[in-house]
Amino acid sequence: SIGVLKRVLEKIPTSEKPSTFNYDFMTTVLDASGGAARQALSMLKKFGFISSEGTPSEIYSEFQTEGGRSSAALKALKHGF
Repeated sequence: SIGVLKRVLEKIPTSEKPSTFNYDFMTTVLDASGGAARQALSMLKKFGFISSEGTPSEIYSEFQTEGGRSSAALKALKHGF
């Protein structure tokens, strides 16, 4: 759901960057679980925040910074569509 994706995106900047971004990370660190969290994980891959293997990308790193967040969001939208 959009609400879960929004919550995950709001928590990414304040959480430590994981070596692997997976469902376990989402449930334990980002407090997102269930089917909607799995959909959010797929969306993050589609938008280029994480690789198909679950490695956080450059977009993810840029999104974590205050100055790079809007630029990273634009790159993610372009990547996803």
